[in-house]
Amino acid sequence: MSIDFNILIWSLINFTILFAVLAKFFYKPILAMMEDRRKEITEGLRLAEENRHKAESLHADYEKKMDEAAAKARKIIDEAVSSAESRRVELVEKAQNEAASILDQAKKSIERQKDMAIKELREEVATLAVMAAGKVLDKSMSVEDHRRLVDQAVQEAGEAQ
Repeated sequence: MSIDFNILIWSLINFTILFAVLAKFFYKPILAMMEDRRKEITEGLRLAEENRHKAESLHADYEKKMDEAAAKARKIIDEAVSSAESRRVELVEKAQNEAASILDQAKKSIERQKDMAIKELREEVATLAVMAAGKVLDKSMSVEDHRRLVDQAVQEAGEAQ
């Protein structure tokens, strides 16, 4: 087996020409295409990272706003509960005052009715006593005598009590 230098030289020349043609027409465009693709991928990764940061920022803002809204809602609820409690206390006090007033008026009314009943009872007892005394004495009394005796009996009954 021997090496034919003629074939070897022509093979090298063909290979060099093929390499030059490939390098001129295909290698640079393929490299340029690969470089463009690398740039696109790098830009896509950069945009994805930016979008991720923006999304995290938006999520943090959303969480903050939700916390603020929850705090406002708690505050509104607490104020409503406080307001309702103070209104309840106010209504209870008002009802107690009204009940005390009604009870006081009822006591006064009962006292007036009691006094009137005692007065009527005294007058009735005095009238019956005078009538009984008149029958015992068996004499007629004048209206003036009758009135005087009734008043005297009422006065004595009032003092006895």
